[in-house]
Formats: sequence, structure tokens, C-alpha cells
Amino acid sequence: MVYIAFDFGTTSWGVAMGDEVSQTFSLLEAVKAEGGDPKWAIIDGYIHQWRPDAIVIGYPLKANGERFKLTDLVDEAIKALESRYPTLPVHKADERLSTVQAKESLFAEHGQKGLAKGRVDSESARIILSDWFEQNIFNSKSD
Repeated sequence: MVYIAFDFGTTSWGVAMGDEVSQTFSLLEAVKAEGGDPKWAIIDGYIHQWRPDAIVIGYPLKANGERFKLTDLVDEAIKALESRYPTLPVHKADERLSTVQAKESLFAEHGQKGLAKGRVDSESARIILSDWFEQNIFNSKSD
């Protein structure tokens, strides 16, 4: 199965693809957003091109499980995704520390130039998807 993952942001959505069988990931160009509302035509293009079987979106919660103000915007984004792509299941994924991990990884690999906002957002989406695979796909196969 192929999954598309989003790292929601108010000004940019990071985007990554992942293949469950090959366990490979691809970063896609981040999608600009205004107030959390992305340029849907670009996301539509990704959905058409990659034909994912499901969507995974980073879900922001505090370490104690409480919600952030941003969590309400992510809930709205989930509703929009479900309405726009009714045949694709939308899965919430813990996104804690994904941006920190993305910045550390990109800086280690590319230095300061690797920290461009869109690249960080899409690397965050890749980390969210990779972690979600680990918790929901790979662990369930080993049981």
C-alpha cells in the first residue's frame, strides 16, 4: 500500500509518500497554505499522481495528551481531507518531536542549507509517516 503523509502547518503543509511493501519514502514539495488552508490543486495533483491508498496526518498533542490550539485546525484539515477524498482513510499520527528530528537530520546531512522551511516540513511528514508505519504496520505484522 502507498500512503501520503502531511505535516500540517498554518503556512505550509509538508508532504511525503511512503510504500508499505518496499518501506521506502519520498519527500514531495511542501504545499503553501494560508491559515492552514493549503493550495488544494497541488494536493489534488499529488493524490492523482501517486494514487495513495490512505492518508496519514500529523496530530499535535502535548506530552500529557492535552490539545494545542493548533489541534483544532488539524481537526478541520482532517474533515476537509475526508470530504475531498472520501475513498481514502485518514489516519492521525503522533507528531511530537518530528520537526526537531527533521531539523537535526537535515542539518547533519546538508548543513544550514538543508533547513529550508519546505524541506523541513516535508522531512517532518516523512518522519511522521515512518513512525506511523513502525507503530501501525510493521509492529502489527510481527505479532
